[in-house]
Amino acid sequence: DQNLIENLGIDNTTKIQKKAAIARAESEKEIEIAKAQAKKEANDAKVLAETEIAQKNNELAIRQAELKKEADTQLAIADAAYEIQKETEGFYYFIPFEAPVTAPAEIERHCRIMDNVLRYLIVRTDEE
Repeated sequence: DQNLIENLGIDNTTKIQKKAAIARAESEKEIEIAKAQAKKEANDAKVLAETEIAQKNNELAIRQAELKKEADTQLAIADAAYEIQKETEGFYYFIPFEAPVTAPAEIERHCRIMDNVLRYLIVRTDEE
């Protein structure tokens, strides 16, 4: 009788230890899953924030370019110092470009035949 009771006690102790080990493993698994989920959510939030910042920076750059264009246009529309072909106002453009040596002659030829070009000046700059 005594051995039977001891064997039942050992058997129950083993079962309890087994259930405790399983519960501990499941608990650790749930903790790791929760950590992974939290890490994923943090990363998603970071990506979203960086995307929004990039979009805002892009919108800002576009707006700044629009404002610069408006300001440049206002500067380009200026009163002429003197009348040119009965015109007192005009647009002034500064267009830097690189081209072959023969390009200025071709550009001048086109400018001479364009009615809306009153004056032009092509200047060669030396490389620095």
